[in-house]
Amino acid sequence: MAFVSTGTVLAQSYINAPKIVCTTVKDNERYATVNAGVTGETVTDIQYTITPGIEGVDYRVLYGSINSVLAGNPSIVIEFLRDGNYSVSATMNTPSGPQTAGPAFVRASACPMSDCKGVNTSKTLAGFEEDFGVTAVPLELSPTRGTTEFTANTSGPLNPNEYCIQSTTSGLNPDWVVTGDHTRNTDGAMMIINADAAPNIFYRREVTGLCKGAIYKFGAWLKNIDSQAYFDNNGCGGNYSNPGVTFEILDSVGASVLASFNSNDLSVPFQATLSNNGWQQMEFSFKTSPGVNRVIVQIKNNASGGCGNNIAIDDIYFAYCTPFIYSFFDGQTDQEGGAYTMCAGSPT
Repeated sequence: MAFVSTGTVLAQSYINAPKIVCTTVKDNERYATVNAGVTGETVTDIQYTITPGIEGVDYRVLYGSINSVLAGNPSIVIEFLRDGNYSVSATMNTPSGPQTAGPAFVRASACPMSDCKGVNTSKTLAGFEEDFGVTAVPLELSPTRGTTEFTANTSGPLNPNEYCIQSTTSGLNPDWVVTGDHTRNTDGAMMIINADAAPNIFYRREVTGLCKGAIYKFGAWLKNIDSQAYFDNNGCGGNYSNPGVTFEILDSVGASVLASFNSNDLSVPFQATLSNNGWQQMEFSFKTSPGVNRVIVQIKNNASGGCGNNIAIDDIYFAYCTPFIYSFFDGQTDQEGGAYTMCAGSPT
């Protein structure tokens, strides 16, 4: 980190990068968006470097470039293909002279998607699919759909710790990208949250009628809704906070966490061709223990607040994974490595 003397003011270089990101799974693109700058200075050009690794083998650059000089002060978007610890640095030129920022250390971690061996039968067995319905106006989350610890605001821009159910982010914050819901249905709704202030519960719901010893999957589609202009203009300095969530499955009274999964950091999507329109799917699987027939599922805010940490959530689901059906079960194991359980009511 460098300091530049400009009269009585010291300009400080900085770099914003997520601490932990998931690697890409199947067609579910995951990535790290990085920018750098010098407070109080105009950056005329910038060059990023990543170590270790080989471009095209360990990572891909989806937006911008590395190891070459870029005019102005653009960001870069990196898709990590292999697990590992990487460092990102930036060299910049300013009217006061060359400056460096970093290294910022990024952990790329495998976040495998659940692979149900049979079909998803949540519509007939225990579970739910929450797409928040359709609406042309901001709404509060209906208690029949779930609960949240954030405060509803249905009459204006969202302040820190506020949310609404709406079909677009338009008009909710000038620093956000204008986006629709995950499926882009006409007036399809999503949950939109300004999560700056506290690590509260985004969404919580009880699920009953579970089958013991069965596999269920719990997941959702998530999107960082900060705009490219906001991130590129370095409105946060070096204090940008990427949103992220933890999926938790609790016992029936909410006292103990039975299983959990961390989405890690969700970066701003800049690439010209966006996989899933910038939405990222995150999910994990859970096997019920004997005596467990009801649970509480929740999605919790990971970030502690600050500049950034704005997120949209859509198409939340908790679904039973039925096994493939054969004329016998001998020797067959589920994706958790245990014996298959066929729940009553499952189609065969």
